[in-house]
Amino acid sequence: MRKILSILILIGSIFTLAGCENLTFTIIQDHTFEGGGVEVTLTTEFTEREPNRNKQILWLTSKKHMFDAYSEPKAPLVSSNIKTLEQYMKAVLVAGNKADSEILEGETSEGVRYLYAYYENEGNDKIYKYMLLTFEGAETFYTMNFGCLTENFDANLDQYKKWAATIKVE
Repeated sequence: MRKILSILILIGSIFTLAGCENLTFTIIQDHTFEGGGVEVTLTTEFTEREPNRNKQILWLTSKKHMFDAYSEPKAPLVSSNIKTLEQYMKAVLVAGNKADSEILEGETSEGVRYLYAYYENEGNDKIYKYMLLTFEGAETFYTMNFGCLTENFDANLDQYKKWAATIKVE
């Protein structure tokens, strides 16, 4: 009985290995994307897409995640009394009807301070959740989003924070 079982396992293993012959394995590696004064390190799972919105400078998607970035010169905002990163973040949230979102503070691996908040939006009959980030550059404010389906957001949040730590702005 043992001999028959051993032979069946051996035959099954051979067929399993033969079936794997045509499989392609993709190695996922870190990959740095740059555009419009923003640099972020994500993974090779992401594809760069053509920005398609006003002031959008970078748009990256994968099967599970999205990242986009927008830039806004500081000079014209002074007339609206937007001079600090805090004022800019509040203005972004108000403009997006998300003024009730809690503003949190983060820091990149290079010690650059940024602000972030969470919000949800509906699109294509699905609900997505985002981590909204704002950064301050020398002459520009930057707004960025990491996002995914709402039901996956909590599981992805630590990864979004790790990716946020890699962001650099001009």
